[in-house]
Amino acid sequence: MSVEVAALPFPRLRHAVPTDADRCAEIYLASRRATFTWVEPERFQLADYAESIKGEEVWVAELDGEVRAFASFFLPESFLHNLFVMPGWQRRGLGQALLGQVQRICPPPVRLKCLANNISARMFYQSMGWTEEGQGRSDLGFYVNMQAPVTTL
Repeated sequence: MSVEVAALPFPRLRHAVPTDADRCAEIYLASRRATFTWVEPERFQLADYAESIKGEEVWVAELDGEVRAFASFFLPESFLHNLFVMPGWQRRGLGQALLGQVQRICPPPVRLKCLANNISARMFYQSMGWTEEGQGRSDLGFYVNMQAPVTTL
């Protein structure tokens, strides 16, 4: 007897438009409050999103017709600044799809900083072949510098 597993629908990726800002701010706030458990939740506010993406290119992932995740990056430095998936929508390919899109757009090597306490994010990036290249400290705690694998065709 075989069991059929339904394939997850692939998210629709697109550049963010101004009308996506409120939804992305909600995702940013909800995800940070749910994930950064070592920080007082009240420290994070909806207005943080607009400040966080200044000067960056933003892409969104839609699933079931709604924006469920976003990524923002600073193209001149191939630096992924934000990759957030709405709580309850993780492990559906949204983050992986956005990460792949960023890696297609940015010249290698793509880099990011990941908070050291964010173990699930670190494991996610490592599962995608990213390596830890150093560390530092921010106002939210220690972070690790990570670099995407450089692939050749």
